[in-house]
Amino acid sequence: MKKRNLVYIGNHLRSSDKNPTYSLRLIDRLEQEGYKVWASSSKNNKFLRFLDMWTTLLKRSKQVDYVLIDTYSTLNFYYAIIIGWWARRLGLSYIPIMHGGNLPKRLQNNPKTIARYCQGAKLVICPSTYLAEQFRAAGIENVKVIPNAIDISAYSNSAANRNSARMVWLRAFLPLYNPQMAIKAFAELVKEFPEAELIMAGPGDNATRNSCKRLAEELGVDVTFYDRIDQEQWRAIGTQAGIFLNTSTADNQPLSVLEAQAMGLAVVSTEVGGMRYMVTEGEDGLLVPSNDSQAMAAAIKKILASDALGQRLRNNAMARAATNDWPIIVAAWKSVLN
Repeated sequence: MKKRNLVYIGNHLRSSDKNPTYSLRLIDRLEQEGYKVWASSSKNNKFLRFLDMWTTLLKRSKQVDYVLIDTYSTLNFYYAIIIGWWARRLGLSYIPIMHGGNLPKRLQNNPKTIARYCQGAKLVICPSTYLAEQFRAAGIENVKVIPNAIDISAYSNSAANRNSARMVWLRAFLPLYNPQMAIKAFAELVKEFPEAELIMAGPGDNATRNSCKRLAEELGVDVTFYDRIDQEQWRAIGTQAGIFLNTSTADNQPLSVLEAQAMGLAVVSTEVGGMRYMVTEGEDGLLVPSNDSQAMAAAIKKILASDALGQRLRNNAMARAATNDWPIIVAAWKSVLN
């Protein structure tokens, strides 16, 4: 069967060789399968990035079979809308790939724009059933779920060096992800479990990070903070921890949660957006209301008080993560692109 030529429009920025973005990993897998992929853009300047996206689309318009367009809820949303308009104008088949827990708000705030963008597409790819349901409820039916993928073999889930009372929080230090909730829950937890530890890592803005450090100091708890970490560092931290905390106020299918499951961490998450599709309460994790640090502390206490519960959550989390292994997800992509 003929392999397709693809243009992949997105923010293909690489912070380091050890920490490629998900889009770069997907491109690598597609190229291994024989697809030709022209990717745009890796430019840091936003104007130059968009210009590169537009010129790449025009330059490859006679050669390309499909245009893949990463679509986010932030400023990059408008990049995607404009590229989609040009793809329609050029008579090209395009496939939006939806990302971000705040896209349902875009559906509410920009319904006509998104409807025109999606209905003009060959297919709309959503990484979670949750997001697909949101689009279908808005009258957009050409939706297919292809989950995010991870390389299961890269994640050790050995219990040899695991500290069950060590917790990890790994997202961006931004208000959307509410990192302060993890610190408040930790402060409540150490009253009963003084051996507990909390590690927080991720990029983000300095204002939010500094407010977290001040909060930890005010509450009298010792939190270990890291800036952006690469995959190797994340795996080293994750395989020595027991619990993963996710405190976001909106979410879709975060890779950090999926990776934590693959490493055998018990996940305690806010029940927002797509999280109830990633975590089944009491089976492979525990869910708590958004911004309820007391409920999160209580959930963590349940795990620390019961080795049997913690082990069941970890085993089931690893089994769930295995369904997102790259060969499975690549096969789903091939069914769309071929």
